[in-house]
Amino acid sequence: MNFLQFADRFSCAMGWEACYRKKMRSLAESKLDPAEMERQAKDYADEVVKKTQPSAEDIDRSPIYQDMTPWKQMLLQFTQPLNVIWNNVVYDAPDAWNNHERVKAIGIITCYAVTGLIVGATQALRGNGPCNAERLERRRT
Repeated sequence: MNFLQFADRFSCAMGWEACYRKKMRSLAESKLDPAEMERQAKDYADEVVKKTQPSAEDIDRSPIYQDMTPWKQMLLQFTQPLNVIWNNVVYDAPDAWNNHERVKAIGIITCYAVTGLIVGATQALRGNGPCNAERLERRRT
């Protein structure tokens, strides 16, 4: 198991445990036997994790990132986060809009817009913003 898969599984384990405990609490009042309660809680936690957590498994990644060779990894090492952003904006937001999940679509776009504003403001405060580039250019001449 490589480091990315280990980190992926470790981060999902906490969410899985929370879902498992939630389902066990909700089933505590039922008249099911403990083995059946545990099976239902595990199935519930597995389903929630599958639907909500990203995965580093090759089958869940874009085809270009599957079967990585060292050369391919060197060439594509910084593109996967950009690929995730691209998929969120180009596919997930319109898909949510078309499925009448307006809040989710607006949330995706709003998150990226606010992130862009925060990055731009941080750059401006540090003196690296676009206005500061013009000032630097005037000082050089």
